[in-house]
Amino acid sequence: IELDEYAKDELNRKLNYIIEHIDDEMTFSITYFVLDKKKDGGRYDTVTDIVVKVKEYENTVVMNDKTEIPITDILMIEGDVFTQIEME
Repeated sequence: IELDEYAKDELNRKLNYIIEHIDDEMTFSITYFVLDKKKDGGRYDTVTDIVVKVKEYENTVVMNDKTEIPITDILMIEGDVFTQIEME
């Protein structure tokens, strides 16, 4: 799925929020594309956990369970905090 500019901007705002509040240990659900290494295509997975680090240089998000998600493969980020605050 190709994201339009609006969806990309929203993801960037959410990632920036996560980076600014990384010490708050909030739980997020991140849906991302996983390439199939054996054949063309892949699937979408969703991980729900605490984000412990955003490696900006490596362009990845690290979850508490050690899952590393390439930022370019993220389709959606959800979390209770985003329903409680208005994303500008």
